[in-house]
Amino acid sequence: MATFRLPDGKILNIPDDPNQRQQIASAIQQIPEYGPEVAKEYLEGTLGGQTLEFAKNIPRGAATSTISGLRGVADLLAQDSLGLDGPFIKARDKLKQIEENVYQNVGGEIDPRYSENFSTKAGMGLGSIIPYAALGRFGASRPGAFAPYAAPGSTGIKKLLPSKEFLKTPTFQYPAALGIGQSISETSDKMRIARDEYGEDIGFCSRNFRYFNRWSCRC
Repeated sequence: MATFRLPDGKILNIPDDPNQRQQIASAIQQIPEYGPEVAKEYLEGTLGGQTLEFAKNIPRGAATSTISGLRGVADLLAQDSLGLDGPFIKARDKLKQIEENVYQNVGGEIDPRYSENFSTKAGMGLGSIIPYAALGRFGASRPGAFAPYAAPGSTGIKKLLPSKEFLKTPTFQYPAALGIGQSISETSDKMRIARDEYGEDIGFCSRNFRYFNRWSCRC
């Protein structure tokens, strides 16, 4: 749990519940040696704290994005309809635990005061780009790494569509593989929430048709 140091050196916990934080801040404000300024800092944080959370979330975003992509592959192989369970299910669940532990611990403790701030989400977003950039850079070092994005002679809207040659390059395929795995894991998480929270059981084929259809629209 994140903590807050008072001017006299005492340490207070910062609970995740905003109502609890509000109650503690109100109590701090009533103490003369602390007053409203300390209470506001406890409740809302500081500019320096926001900057620190932005920096902390860059490695967190990079790590969770990578693990999520790997978990998507394990989750796809773990489907009962493919006749593959056991070790793949264990691998999927283990990667899920690792992903959650990494999210909680990489970069230090999460300060709930900044959890919904744009700067925090921007740090996560920036970090999530890193593994894609790294894979793209690695793909660029492989044979046949480059091809024109659009087919030669393309005009109009066709200039926006990737050519078959470009889709075959490692520069595209390596990051795309991570993106596919990450999208599968995110879709699987949503399906599990739908099943556990709302009792809706969406089958493997329906789920992955929805996923692949969404991916094809992206391309």
